[in-house]
Amino acid sequence: MEGQAYYTIPQLAEACGIPKSALYAAARRGDLKTTLPKGCERLKLVKREWLEEWIGAGE
Repeated sequence: MEGQAYYTIPQLAEACGIPKSALYAAARRGDLKTTLPKGCERLKLVKREWLEEWIGAGE
């Protein structure tokens, strides 16, 4: 997971072993910070540090 600024939720799910459904649910609740690329309505992108913050908040 190095080298990219942003990751899609499916990419994170595959790399981290966290179910996509859990990541999407956290994003909907606002627990996992996401951003939408300009002009997109559905593609949610996540920075690695945002994922790490979300994981750390659950500890």
